[in-house]
Parts: sequence; C-alpha cells; structure tokens
Amino acid sequence: MHPTLQNIRFNYKLLKGFTQHMAAVGVIMTKRLEFLKPPIEKYYRQMEVDTSTEAMTTTIHGVGILVKKMLSVIKRKWSRWEMPRVPRQKTS
Repeated sequence: MHPTLQNIRFNYKLLKGFTQHMAAVGVIMTKRLEFLKPPIEKYYRQMEVDTSTEAMTTTIHGVGILVKKMLSVIKRKWSRWEMPRVPRQKTS
C-alpha cells in the first residue's frame, strides 16, 4: 500500500488517533517506529489475535512501516501551506 492521499483517506480511522495526539502535543513523530508499534499491537490484542507469534510480529512491523509512511505524507502536507485544489464541499 502506497501512502497516497486516497489510501490515507481510507485509513482515516486508523490514523486519526495518531494525528490527534500529534496535534495536541504539537510534535509530529514519524521517525521512530518504536512509538508506532505498541498501539498497533494493542489493536490486534483487542481483536483477540495472538500477537506473540512470529507471523504477527512481522505483520505488526509491516503495518507500523505503512503507518509511518502515511504519517510522513501527512506531516509534509501539514507543514506546507497550499491552496486546496477543490473548493470545500459542505457535509451534512
């Protein structure tokens, strides 16, 4: 999965917790994978998945890398001001 804006939009619920925390703290942390893995592992544990297996350790690491890439794109977009290409649409 490439960190395109469409993929970021599809993963909004996953990324929302990370971005809310980053906005509250005022720091955009995307360099350290160690900070991204524990919430991902906790998510899998809540889904009653055995996270102690080698396959799940690899999966958690892979998901962490993808989240890191998407957060890096968000960071670049966040730190660079630009005019929107499409006018905002009102949502009900």
